[in-house]
Amino acid sequence: MLHQVARISVFVALVLVGRCRSEGYYHVDECSNKTACVYSYSSEQESEEGGLNFNTSFTTTVTVNCESVGLLNGEEATEYCMLFQDTVLHYSKPENEASFGSGSGDEDRSKDSLQNFNRLFEEKFCFYQTESGKIPEVYHLESEMADIANIKKSIAAAFQANFKGTEEAVEEDPQSLHLSHYNFSSNTDEDTLLMHRKITSEDVLKYSLDSDKEKVELLKDEDVEYRYGVLHHSSGNSTVVIAASHHESEQEEASTGTYFSDSTYDGSKSLISKIKAQASYTLTLHSCSVMPSPTSHRRKRSSSPGQNVAYSSLKAHVNETFEELYQLQKLYGSLGSTSQVLKK
Repeated sequence: MLHQVARISVFVALVLVGRCRSEGYYHVDECSNKTACVYSYSSEQESEEGGLNFNTSFTTTVTVNCESVGLLNGEEATEYCMLFQDTVLHYSKPENEASFGSGSGDEDRSKDSLQNFNRLFEEKFCFYQTESGKIPEVYHLESEMADIANIKKSIAAAFQANFKGTEEAVEEDPQSLHLSHYNFSSNTDEDTLLMHRKITSEDVLKYSLDSDKEKVELLKDEDVEYRYGVLHHSSGNSTVVIAASHHESEQEEASTGTYFSDSTYDGSKSLISKIKAQASYTLTLHSCSVMPSPTSHRRKRSSSPGQNVAYSSLKAHVNETFEELYQLQKLYGSLGSTSQVLKK
């Protein structure tokens, strides 16, 4: 089910992205306004695949710390890091319902699932936001599971904005590289910036999944509100439809990292059912407070000896090693689900 959440949250957009250490960010100073802001994040997804309907909800509390200011590839940028707590996942379909931490089902199983799921989210996740509002780069522990990193990327993308005030901007999020269309609302408070962002299939330059653009329909509408340079609210709705198709062989399936249903035309062709997903998210500021004594940029990065850091863009990434699949299977086992499709 964790696979289902991550893939629906990024609209089934999987990509093999190279992970290389960033050489483009130069630390200049600590944040002059060293604050920690607490947000509530929630998302809901409704998806239909192969005649099965899935409903998924995800909630978490996110604390965003301003870490440093500097230059990223020559542009002024701010480094932020996110910490997560009280993370809960709930999903259901007509004949099966389960939760991570919401209390349904066996009490011990629910408690273990909540602990396991929260443990997956306990590592911090950081991103750089340029003075234009874009988020061109993120970083996290290299050992972090790809699906968890993809969910965190989706949350980080909610902070993306267009501070330049242009009607169009080329941006990247977990789903695609695209042209975003902006409308700005008038407001008497000059320190408040309200913007509406819209993206359609025609605006997509490249999907995270190297697939036929003609087979994907995409529509996204998002609203973002900044006050005094701090994100106060971000919300959005999106719909994606991926047309049914088929693959020629299991070898091709494995090489592309694409997942298929069990239906086949014959022994060599696998059918991919039509997928339709509707999703919504809300990120709302609760409070901001002054952080305690600052920690230097270099000291922070070296605080975990032996742990490598992975740098990448906001694009979704999949790295399903044997160990990662084993960990996911252990987590799936706690659900007591008999549906193999649901686990996919």
